[in-house]
Amino acid sequence: MVIAHQPAVTAPTDSTRPGPTPSPVRRPHGLVPVEESPRGWTLAKIAALIAITALSVMLCAAVVVGGALLTIMSFR
Repeated sequence: MVIAHQPAVTAPTDSTRPGPTPSPVRRPHGLVPVEESPRGWTLAKIAALIAITALSVMLCAAVVVGGALLTIMSFR
């Protein structure tokens, strides 16, 4: 079996870099109109998030306290 000779350096190829790119199109800068939600709706969302957080903390505390009480009562 004979292994074909292969050069250690590959032959030079054409450049893989892209050619000159056209300058980017400049878009006009300006203000973008945004719909503002009513203040009451925003306050309602914040109140709901606070309520959900409080309920989650209370549930977590109840599980921890319940587990501690169950552990204490099982020693007797």
